[in-house]
Amino acid sequence: MFKTIFNIIQGKISIFKARIPKVGEDIYIKNPGIVGFSSGLATVTSVKPGISGGKKVTRITVRENPKTSYNWDQFLSKEQKSLKKLCGKNRAGLYKPLCP
Repeated sequence: MFKTIFNIIQGKISIFKARIPKVGEDIYIKNPGIVGFSSGLATVTSVKPGISGGKKVTRITVRENPKTSYNWDQFLSKEQKSLKKLCGKNRAGLYKPLCP
């Protein structure tokens, strides 16, 4: 019990997990470091379990960038509000310089 509380305080366990998107839903993605690719809305094509830093995570793949697998739990879920504010209704993709 105390170990669990200690892990929550240290941020090792999240009490509030973001809802995992389903295939076909739109989510916001960040530019993965590809020149000419802009952040924005993207359609989820797969949702799979994965490992990152020794932790179980949810990996998301999108139609607009199918070669990149995004870490939903540790990164992308936490950035949805800020990406929505930044990108609005702009779609992610190559040579769409509307959103950084």
